[in-house]
Parts: sequence; structure tokens; C-alpha cells
Amino acid sequence: WTWESAFDPWLAALGADAPQNIGTVRFDLMRPVLLGSIEKSLGNRFRLNPADAEIAALRTTRPRELSQIRDACSVVRAGADAFAKAWRDGMGAEAAALAGERTARALAAQDVRTLVSFDGGRTLAPFRGEFAPKPKGSPLLGYIAVKHRGYWAEAFVSWADSPGDIHARAQAGLEAALGAAAPGIVAADLHAKAIAPLGADPLHPVLSASIGRRIGFSPNEGSELRPNARHALAAGDVYALHVGASDPTGGAVASAMVAITPKGCEVLLRSMNE
Repeated sequence: WTWESAFDPWLAALGADAPQNIGTVRFDLMRPVLLGSIEKSLGNRFRLNPADAEIAALRTTRPRELSQIRDACSVVRAGADAFAKAWRDGMGAEAAALAGERTARALAAQDVRTLVSFDGGRTLAPFRGEFAPKPKGSPLLGYIAVKHRGYWAEAFVSWADSPGDIHARAQAGLEAALGAAAPGIVAADLHAKAIAPLGADPLHPVLSASIGRRIGFSPNEGSELRPNARHALAAGDVYALHVGASDPTGGAVASAMVAITPKGCEVLLRSMNE
């Protein structure tokens, strides 16, 4: 198989004189060398145009897919529970995250991604391998996502020995989002309802001004729930929701996985936050 000439017979059969457009999906994940070979084969006969947003807007989760996502939720729930338990038992953040990953992989997760906080919940960072001991009295904020049978699920893990007001406000924000999530609600309106319980505190910076996004074949299928997003939720969509805030004492994020139904939403997974 020679990529440089692979498309020649196909393009010749089309008999098009002027350059034509080809919609592409997830070409941003392709290795540069392979993408260059494809572009060389196409030459100036075709133009590659990203069509990720258009395809995502047309895709509705099928019943069997929803069943697979439920299974992924079960795996990430087990990983998140192990993550939090290891922290409560005295492990540092990275050791606790590793315990969560081991649990998920033991349940046949194809991929596991974790983030942990090294500053009491104000930021999240990738695995460093330092395995620092658990700071006395420090709260936990972590993130775990798993791919199971081709589908993704995720959860935030927040824990504090003495939960403060910030944890309660994160939970209240998630409750507001769950209560409003339904077919037809505009993303910006859902965002406004979710952040209202946070009061004067801005949305946690690790969330990048978004309270959620579609999830399924990839951990981010688009349709971000941002303050300026104008798309509406639709029955059949599956979203990962997350609401949280930070202050000088630390940070907390509450999260859930939901399937949008004709009458509202079904909670597939809700993170454990204490």
C-alpha cells in the first residue's frame, strides 16, 4: 500500500476537472508523515476541510452505544472509588491516582487517564512519578477518565477531611445543571444555571470556562457548554458535566455523566465528593 498514489484510481474515476472538497474527521490525530503522504496523493485535485463539528452534530447515541457507555461508567466509578479510598487511607495524590488506574485496568479498561492536584485543588497536573506523601489536612482533587470497549467515561474526585463551603457550592452547581439539562435547553442557559450557586466565585480554572461537553467515542466530542455556546441539547446526547470553583483554601469539582432523554436527563454516573 503506497499512500502517495493510493487515491489516484479513485480520483481518476470521478472525472472531476475543478478541485473538489473532502470532509475529514479527526485528521488532527493523524501522524504528520501519513497526512503529508495523503495530501501528496490528493495533490491540487481535492481540498481537505475539517468536518468534525458537522459529523458530531448529526451523530445520535444508539441504544447499544448507551449500554456500552453505562459499562464504561461502571469502570470509571470503580477507579474513582479506589482513587478516593487510597487517599483517605493515607496515600499521596499520585499513589492514589495509580490505585485508581490499577482498578480500572483490572476491569479491562483499554486506556486510563488521570490528573492530580499538587496544590490543594487549585490546579490539576499530569503524573510526575514523584510519589510525594499526603500533605496533612490537604484536600484531594483528581480526575480519571477510562476507555472501555471503545467508549469513554470520566469523573472528578474531590475529598476533604472537613468539607468546606466550596464543596457545597460545587455540589449545588451540579444539582442545578442536572435539574436543567433537557432537550432544547441552550448550552449558554445551562451554563448560567450551573454557575449561579457558585456566587461570586468564578468557575474552576481547570474547567476552561466550560461546565461540560459531549462524550462517547472520544473523551471530548465537542458541543462544549460555554457561556457563549448557542447549540441546544438533544435527546440521545451523552454529556460529561462538571461544576466547581477554587479559592485560597483549595478547590472542588463535582461531576456527572448524563444521557439526555425526551423528558430530561438520566444520570449515568455521579462523582463522589465529600
